[in-house]
Amino acid sequence: MRRLTSQTGVNYIQVLLVIVTAGIIGALVVPYLLNQGVEELQALATERAERLALAQEEYYATHGLFTMERDSLLTVLPDSTCFIDPTTDAPFMIGTANAGQDYSISSTGQLHLLIVTEDRLDKLQEARLAWHDYQLSLRDQSRQPRP
Repeated sequence: MRRLTSQTGVNYIQVLLVIVTAGIIGALVVPYLLNQGVEELQALATERAERLALAQEEYYATHGLFTMERDSLLTVLPDSTCFIDPTTDAPFMIGTANAGQDYSISSTGQLHLLIVTEDRLDKLQEARLAWHDYQLSLRDQSRQPRP
């Protein structure tokens, strides 16, 4: 005689295997997804610090020295959101040294960005040449006879 009971369905080992597999995949994917937003904020903070560095160099090309005054940089960089570090919502710290010939831009917090004059020497050379050319043109204009 045949038995009428059947052995179909899912056993405990198969259920356990599915749960373990889902746990491993979750452990790998969730940290990646959580870090995605942090990496975007860090990239935005770095971009803003670079824009501040460009504004410093542009200010130098016009005035011959760097500034730590935000109002002075606002004349060059009217976007005031660039002064805020998106990772901490605190303003970037802008400093000058060497009688206004060097500058630094830094942030506090976990990222701690720091851009100093030496990091951008190629751009700094361009700014200093522009300042020198500007001074020469002013001197030449003052030497020309007035009609």
